[in-house]
Amino acid sequence: MKRFRLVVIFPVALALPLLSVCVAANAQVINGYQPKVSLLGDSIALFEAGLQSQIFPTLNPANVYIFGHDSYSCAQVRLVVQFDAFGTALAPRNPDVVVLVNDTTNDVARGTTPADLLTCLQGTVSDLLNRKSNLKMVVLTTPPWTQYNPCTGANNDPSIPGLIASYNIVMPELQTQWPHNVRVLDANTPFLDALGDGWANPALMTGPCGIHPGPQSQWSGGQPTLAAVYRDTVLTSNQPW
Repeated sequence: MKRFRLVVIFPVALALPLLSVCVAANAQVINGYQPKVSLLGDSIALFEAGLQSQIFPTLNPANVYIFGHDSYSCAQVRLVVQFDAFGTALAPRNPDVVVLVNDTTNDVARGTTPADLLTCLQGTVSDLLNRKSNLKMVVLTTPPWTQYNPCTGANNDPSIPGLIASYNIVMPELQTQWPHNVRVLDANTPFLDALGDGWANPALMTGPCGIHPGPQSQWSGGQPTLAAVYRDTVLTSNQPW
């Protein structure tokens, strides 16, 4: 039997809509389910390449395809997402679940508006469902940045936590629009510092520039935290949504 947990994000004192998170008390209760997974997005996804066995210890690593694009925005990810998810005629993939680990972080840097981001994400979901109508999709909200940027040696602009919060307010609309295909999960709250300021805990954002949960292809820093956000939802995705 699975139980339902409701998660609310509260960065920078903004109350967000409820994110419905479908998880099992023990992911292994769905005996023998081996979903084929495409785990995609920007460099946050790219940095998870090679970590299949750590992210999904109960899955055959051959069933988990991980690929991401450095510095890609949502619009750029959308252009290639069908190819990334399904492959080619010569090398086809037929995923049961697509996980958009993150394709919104670079939109923060570019100042994309929340409305434009939502339109892009809606188009991304539509494009994938046009290829496979019963596809399950897991979309993660935008994780926080660290206040201090080790790449620049200075603090990030103070507007960044508010912009991230504004993205995460609109993203649950995807689950409302496609309740049987999409789950929007909270990848922001687990990474926040203890100060309530909307910035990330540096101990969890140990990858480049304080916006990646860990170094590339290393099971360290915040990589276990990130995987825990979506693992059980993927492993129980054969249950009705």
